[in-house]
Amino acid sequence: MTTTYDLSGLVQIVLSDDLHRNVKESVANQIVGLKPVGSTDSDYTLELRPYDALDRENSRMVGGPARLVGTNTIEVPDIHFAVRIEQKRITLFLDVSGVAINPWIQLLLVPQGVTMVHAAGLEKDGRALLLPAFGGAGKTLAAGVLVRDYGYKFLGDDIVLVKSDGTILPFPRPLFFYPHHIDVFDRYFGNRAGSVSRQRLSKAIKRNIVRRMPLKQLVKSFAESFGIEGVLRRAASSHDHLDSAAPAEVFKPEAIGTGSPVSKIVFLQRHTGHELTISEIKPDLLATRMFAILMNEWKSEWPQIISAGGYGAINLATHYEQFARVIKSGIRSISPKILMIPTETSPLDYVAKLLEE
Repeated sequence: MTTTYDLSGLVQIVLSDDLHRNVKESVANQIVGLKPVGSTDSDYTLELRPYDALDRENSRMVGGPARLVGTNTIEVPDIHFAVRIEQKRITLFLDVSGVAINPWIQLLLVPQGVTMVHAAGLEKDGRALLLPAFGGAGKTLAAGVLVRDYGYKFLGDDIVLVKSDGTILPFPRPLFFYPHHIDVFDRYFGNRAGSVSRQRLSKAIKRNIVRRMPLKQLVKSFAESFGIEGVLRRAASSHDHLDSAAPAEVFKPEAIGTGSPVSKIVFLQRHTGHELTISEIKPDLLATRMFAILMNEWKSEWPQIISAGGYGAINLATHYEQFARVIKSGIRSISPKILMIPTETSPLDYVAKLLEE
């Protein structure tokens, strides 16, 4: 038995019912905006199965921590992970939570002329605004202000989809909130102050327990056996957030968009100066930045992707050429801008500035 989710008719995500519960929860949180469906029209599939479902009889080559099984499956035994790559289907075999599925979805999107980008996306009056940026530049704050104060509809605050024809589509990722988000998302936090405070205290306690815990290797082995290694790894992370929520929990239904052609692109760039300025940026430079930023977001998944390329299961040269081509094609009709934002600038001020142009 399986559960299927549909990503904009582009990729179906299929979860085996015998996956470990923590793996299911981890994946469901990454696609929090999608609902289970009976079937989809997509020819492209990402399937997730238990690690024990992998047939290892045809293991042929070993290179570093990874080994080739058959002709198109890469296994990394140390982390209980394997990936089988076929023309329109990718199957992940795993037992631990915390594995990012976005890089594998991307492999299925790019041949269709679609790519993920690390950006906020909003739409209004049938036109989309794209705000690419590095992490921490203010994408989430800008999205919140644009929805709250300017009547925009939300497409995403961190990842959205860009088609080669310039259409921006939403991506079903949760919003992650930090203390500096509270004022902008006051409607969401208004009735949650108590629960957020308890969550913050609980996370701080967990983080300190994991960091100071004796017999770490024993604990790691125990966590792996129960599929919760990813939970402990996140608990130990210094990137603590107050809360996370699906877009439908944060915004009213009428404030969530479905996708529109892009009409404006503004790259958000923090700097240490004092001037809030906006100017043109060359499209090729913007495309290069967008490509590099997304790759940086997936650096923890690079070893598995590189192994798949090294064994010939993926033609990485072709994939990244297609990826870059889709980005350039998607923004080719726009004269993009770059907004230089001093560190202490209010989101109200920099959003007003980006809308001036």
